[in-house]
Amino acid sequence: MSDKNVRNAGWFAAGLGLGAVAAILFAPKSGAALRSDILAGVDQGRDFLATRSRDARSTVKGWIDTGRVAADEKKKQLDLAVERGKAVVGRQKDQINATVDAGREGIHQATQKKS
Repeated sequence: MSDKNVRNAGWFAAGLGLGAVAAILFAPKSGAALRSDILAGVDQGRDFLATRSRDARSTVKGWIDTGRVAADEKKKQLDLAVERGKAVVGRQKDQINATVDAGREGIHQATQKKS
């Protein structure tokens, strides 16, 4: 749920509450009926807020789950890239060692022929 939707829901709830209070205060009812209407309005507001908070919680949980899946996928890709990099470095190291060994052998043979 975006910040705009949360703000809109908050303003809607505040307007709903203020409208209910104004309607109750200006309605010609007895004290018992007025108290009953106030309690009904409070219950209605509580139910509305509970529903909106459940919806928000569900939305945020979905975002978290989506983020977790994306992070896991990126981690797998990174691990694969690291393993490939290690393999390339290993092959290059082997080639360099072979070249160095061949150079040493060539130097050794060249120095033995001169002696």
